[in-house]
Amino acid sequence: MPLKLFIDTLIALLEENRISYCILRNYEGLPEINLGNDIDILVPLECRTSLKILLFQMPNIKVTSILERPQGMMVFVYGVGNGGKYQALEIDFIFSLSWKGIDFLDTHTVLQMAKPMDSTNLKIIVPTREHEAIISLFSSYLIGGWIKERYFESVRSTFKIYERQVTSTLGKFMGSTVAANVVTAVLADNRKELMAILPTIKGELLRRSFLRRPFDSCKRIIRHFSRELQIYFSQKHILSIGILGPDGAGKSTIIREMEPLLTNITKEIVVLHLKPKIFGSRLNSKIVTDPHALPVRSQIISICKVIIWCIEISIDKINHRHRNTTLRIWDRYFHDILIDPVRYRYGGPMPLINWIAKKIPQPTLWILLDAPTSVLQCRKQEVSAAETDRQRRKYISLMGTFNDGVIIDASNSKEKVANEIAQLIIEHARVKARKTLER
Repeated sequence: MPLKLFIDTLIALLEENRISYCILRNYEGLPEINLGNDIDILVPLECRTSLKILLFQMPNIKVTSILERPQGMMVFVYGVGNGGKYQALEIDFIFSLSWKGIDFLDTHTVLQMAKPMDSTNLKIIVPTREHEAIISLFSSYLIGGWIKERYFESVRSTFKIYERQVTSTLGKFMGSTVAANVVTAVLADNRKELMAILPTIKGELLRRSFLRRPFDSCKRIIRHFSRELQIYFSQKHILSIGILGPDGAGKSTIIREMEPLLTNITKEIVVLHLKPKIFGSRLNSKIVTDPHALPVRSQIISICKVIIWCIEISIDKINHRHRNTTLRIWDRYFHDILIDPVRYRYGGPMPLINWIAKKIPQPTLWILLDAPTSVLQCRKQEVSAAETDRQRRKYISLMGTFNDGVIIDASNSKEKVANEIAQLIIEHARVKARKTLER
């Protein structure tokens, strides 16, 4: 649906369900144009569950991923476009304006003082200018330790106009002296001073929060770090897609064509070749022009290399280094050894590979790019036609062993194939997000 219709529908549903809200920034072009990379909406924490149900009930869109933290919820929806080009959109529902669970602004105060934006017929609720300026500064400065340039001049001008109100508001959380130092440094555009006083700001936020509400502050900090650890070690926010196919199927080309179609269905999109890079050099990382040129290795060396590969995949399951919802696209995977052991110079026992292939972490969706042997040979002649035909049959047989395996006709144009796979991935993401909500 067009962006305007989506915003109209979302705001109507929020009001219908009596959910207080305000759009924190980059609202000037709404509902027709989204000026930011996402839409930040402040809502009360107690509305968390209602919001998720509400989003899944919205017509003509697909919720493709959700990542919840104590301070907010990132939601990615597919089917929202500008100018007829349909794409996905990130919506950040923010429950608390905080750093590691410690507030730097009171959510309910911001919502109570928010007012309708004047320049639109739609009732878009926005924060006061002083609250918006504080949020625009602290969302990167306090939380990330850096200054977001695109907002800084607007923050300075607002601090200048509302200097007394800003100092008073910040003083409630960090003390009047520290608050005055922040405002003075901003007005003087003194970045060095801002960075120098950042530890003092954090210390005062913690001290005053613990003095006011010691047990609640402790609980919120513990909740913050426990959730971050869950995300750090969990695979629940990762969507993993394995793309297989014989030489000439166009795996790398299709993946490059497909990436723009999947923008914003998750926070990150990562393409990996064959296996995670844990111990330095990546197996088969160079372009291969003659996959069967080198002799196979001995049994002992082959088994050792496979074990190292297996360890890398297992480590990657825990230490995946993704802190947000992530789409991982694998260009080939471990199972390729089952199809063509000579390519990987494997000279060990095949029953071992079969056993490992069943035990290691698996992509949640497998896609095989297949085409007639004549088409594959026309594109690449790195192996004989007989070998290409053998690999095709082995790949098709392998796909029959997967619960989530799809075979795609790769003889079509790259645009058509990329679009078909992108739609498969989007639907797969929607189903996973739905299951997450139901749990």
